[in-house]
Amino acid sequence: MKRLLITAAAATAAALTLSACGTTESADDEAKKGAESFTLTDDTGAKVKLNGPAKKVVGTEWNVVENLISLGVEPTGVSDVKGYKTWDSAVPLKNDPKDIGTRASPAWTPSRP
Repeated sequence: MKRLLITAAAATAAALTLSACGTTESADDEAKKGAESFTLTDDTGAKVKLNGPAKKVVGTEWNVVENLISLGVEPTGVSDVKGYKTWDSAVPLKNDPKDIGTRASPAWTPSRP
């Protein structure tokens, strides 16, 4: 009987804890936020205005590429794609990104609209 009471108390505590992890924002609110433009400030103090979230992402370091893929973002460009596919098997590339040069000196320049 004591074991049943302890299990019931633990289950109740877990249920209460997990119920507090939700959000009050709807998916529509999140979509509206994502569509808004925003301004970023880089390390040099320069401000960059973006019209919305990035649609294409490039990874210049393999650890960044691993993080992107783990988050469900397929990079459109990767430094040393052949080397990544040879040496990094933890998070394999699912698409065929453009090779932007070496990790030490990427040679890719973004196109501006």
